[in-house]
Amino acid sequence: MELHHDRRTRTDIPTRASAVPDAPARARRVLLAVAAALAATLVVPGLAAGQGVGLDIGTPAPAVEVEDLDGNTVQIADYIEPGKLTLLEFWATWCEN
Repeated sequence: MELHHDRRTRTDIPTRASAVPDAPARARRVLLAVAAALAATLVVPGLAAGQGVGLDIGTPAPAVEVEDLDGNTVQIADYIEPGKLTLLEFWATWCEN
């Protein structure tokens, strides 16, 4: 009786290495993603809380002086009319958009 051994490699059976490719690296990526999500959950609400800072209705605007494009000092109070809403828009001259 003669036994024949097939020396071809089977690729349809997953090996341990191919079934879980680089498990420690994957675990690090998952841990990093969880840490980033936790940090965002803790930090973002704190940052957003500072965005709504303003004056109460009826509170006089603070005295503010700024420089216009010609280099002249401008007092913001000169543009505020009592009883009317005043919107101030600040932008940068070096901004291309």
